[in-house]
Amino acid sequence: MNLCRLNYVFSFILTLLFALNLSAFASGTGKTQTGTASWYGSKYHGKRSSSGEIYNKNKMTAAHPSLPFGTEVKVTNLSNNQVVVVRITDRGPFSKYRIIDLSEAAARKIGMIRSGTAKVTMEILSKPESEVPPTVALADSVASDVYFVIQAGSFSDFKNAELQSEKIKTLQADLPVILTKETVGGKTIHRVLAGRFSDRQVADRIKQNLDKAGIPTLVRQGNG
Repeated sequence: MNLCRLNYVFSFILTLLFALNLSAFASGTGKTQTGTASWYGSKYHGKRSSSGEIYNKNKMTAAHPSLPFGTEVKVTNLSNNQVVVVRITDRGPFSKYRIIDLSEAAARKIGMIRSGTAKVTMEILSKPESEVPPTVALADSVASDVYFVIQAGSFSDFKNAELQSEKIKTLQADLPVILTKETVGGKTIHRVLAGRFSDRQVADRIKQNLDKAGIPTLVRQGNG
């Protein structure tokens, strides 16, 4: 196994371990987790989040990699003991070093605007009886034939395409991923495609999250 492939596998294993830790935390009300929080604001204000809800930087919301949309979480800044309760409406942060991405208003309430990040404790207060479904439908359920997919790599080696697919699934389990095979210039190419969206803003938002996690992507438009 060459050094490049070894580094890729090692990175995937670290991501998988982080995802398993998040899954254990997400399994029940009252569970707590300690880690680093970050926040996001004006750049995404007014844009559609992964749940389909329009992101409003002035509301008490947050992004989490795996908690069901609509889950209420109490976040405590361990440096000053300030507390905020937020509702999960988005996916992120896609980093093995951070556990939650707060809205600007939520970050301001616990005094972490200037620092950008803070060590926090998260506690699940309540989870929806059934996950709030995204309001953005897949393209095949709307009248328009136009849709968008996220391309997360093209590989000559099928095993590398599989590794990329699994890495995406550990970051966002509810994002469908497929592998396609094409012949280009006499060579077989395996492409990793994630999602199928009727809304370009949602595709762009998830693309940005994957890019931050170290998975270079591009949004492609399809028809039919």
